[in-house]
Amino acid sequence: MSTGEPSPGEPSPGEASAGEPSPPQELAPARIGWRSRVLSTVLVVVVGVFLVVAVLNNWEAVREDLASLSWTDLVASGIAGALAVTCSALGWRVVLAGLGQRVPVHPALTMFAAGQLGKYVPGSVWTAAIQAELGQRRNIARSTMLVSYLISLMIAVATGGLVGMLVLLGPDAARGTALWMLLVAGIVGAALLWPGWLNRAMAWAFTKAGRTAPPTALPGRSLAGAVAWLIACWGFFGIHVWLLARPLGADAADLVPTTGAFALAFVAGLLVVPLPAGAGVREGVLVATLAGSIGAPAALTVSLVSRLVLLGVDLFLAALFGVGGVARTVRHRGVGSARR
Repeated sequence: MSTGEPSPGEPSPGEASAGEPSPPQELAPARIGWRSRVLSTVLVVVVGVFLVVAVLNNWEAVREDLASLSWTDLVASGIAGALAVTCSALGWRVVLAGLGQRVPVHPALTMFAAGQLGKYVPGSVWTAAIQAELGQRRNIARSTMLVSYLISLMIAVATGGLVGMLVLLGPDAARGTALWMLLVAGIVGAALLWPGWLNRAMAWAFTKAGRTAPPTALPGRSLAGAVAWLIACWGFFGIHVWLLARPLGADAADLVPTTGAFALAFVAGLLVVPLPAGAGVREGVLVATLAGSIGAPAALTVSLVSRLVLLGVDLFLAALFGVGGVARTVRHRGVGSARR
């Protein structure tokens, strides 16, 4: 494994701060307790059983719905999903820059894409751990990487919860469009004028964990930029799931509430930490919120196909941004360091 020292010649967008606090214990995968692993595994098995039972009970309808989806629908949905994940990555990059670490776009997308693969492993730290390891290769302190991850997660939950309110608008969503735009403008304005709540929350969290937060507070413009990218992310995610629901009965009026339904389901999955990528929780919430417009069997089909499409998106982006090559480099250097 890595010695924790940057390799000679490694690009460095920012200088490593002297006297950085020791890396948070939560970042080391080896620190994950066996109880956490057992709990995650049990939950995954239980969720898998419930999903299989649900599919079997609705198999005839699900099979017909699957036949209604063309390769064009799947590819278009995948493109929208890829744009959503990219927007999320760019929002995280803005947060990282606000913390004093400016990373070029391609390396930032590589780190983010690698972290996305970590969310499929049971446990609560793999995404942060992978990003921290790759960030350390660019002389970015693990504590800074952890803060960027936590802030991005908080912004995703906050914006996703707000976008999730769109599900309440129902099919006649046009009447609420103006009100929604005013709400978005208010959130962005508040982010520009009052980022202090987020900085205080992070300082409090690190104090409770017995750690010292990085000295750089997140500027308001960085918070506003991240919020804007995450709102765009939820918009593309909404298009992603609507493109799957459209052949199964959704119409143009369903786009806005469908966006809210997916955001709500995704946030619910984020909050259930032990389950990898919110498995089962996202599907359950999405079925509950979409069933009223396209029916429960069709909603189940959409939720399952969406999961598979987004898995493909994560794998495609990981290959596109060279995650495999970076992983081999890290592993090779880790072995070399261990031998020395």
